[in-house]
Amino acid sequence: MANFMLIVVATIIIFVLLTWFLNKIFRSNRFFKFIPSFVALFAAVYNIYIANTTPGDFENLARGLLAIILLAGAVSGVITAFIIDHFMPYFSKKTR
Repeated sequence: MANFMLIVVATIIIFVLLTWFLNKIFRSNRFFKFIPSFVALFAAVYNIYIANTTPGDFENLARGLLAIILLAGAVSGVITAFIIDHFMPYFSKKTR
């Protein structure tokens, strides 16, 4: 269980850093920072669909766990993008 939580936390950190990095690169176009989260969301939905429609026990369990990991990454990326868009300009004005 601890290994699974470590993988989920590592995935969250990767998606947060990837969202932040894409925000720094594409400052003028704000859509690019959402791309990793959308890809992870679509992959998670695909894995949930495949796990529900195909027979097999352990493969479906693995697909379900992968979907949980990808959903955690997608949610963390969207929350990071929201924080960057809405709260970071407020903090940068307040410090000056």
